[in-house]
Amino acid sequence: HYAIQIGRTDLVKLMIAYGADCNLVGSKGKIAVTLAKQLGLTTLADVIQDSLNVQRFLQQQNLPDLVYTFLDQEIYLYHLEDIPDSSLAKYVKSKEQRDRILAAAKDAKFKVLERKETFLRKQENDRRREE
Repeated sequence: HYAIQIGRTDLVKLMIAYGADCNLVGSKGKIAVTLAKQLGLTTLADVIQDSLNVQRFLQQQNLPDLVYTFLDQEIYLYHLEDIPDSSLAKYVKSKEQRDRILAAAKDAKFKVLERKETFLRKQENDRRREE
């Protein structure tokens, strides 16, 4: 929860990638997503939710070793609809695993538009900070 309080998205993603339980209640009586929202860190709250969705999805596909790579490369579930196999191949070497991921992504229902807009807003904010 401390990483959330100081707004460290990178640390939050890293902890989730390594199995942090975001459903634990912190010292302020909140779970991670709720704390981020309460602090007005809506983009961070979205990143936490997206990261948890990636973690859950890859665990369901029996591919938990890919969680860190997906989070590090910011490959969220709403990207899987649009990502070609050739791009995914940079991060997932096994054709069988890529096929399984892409097929499962087509079957799953995600809040594609809303999450894409949030992600694009975050990218734009990051770009502005770097200028």
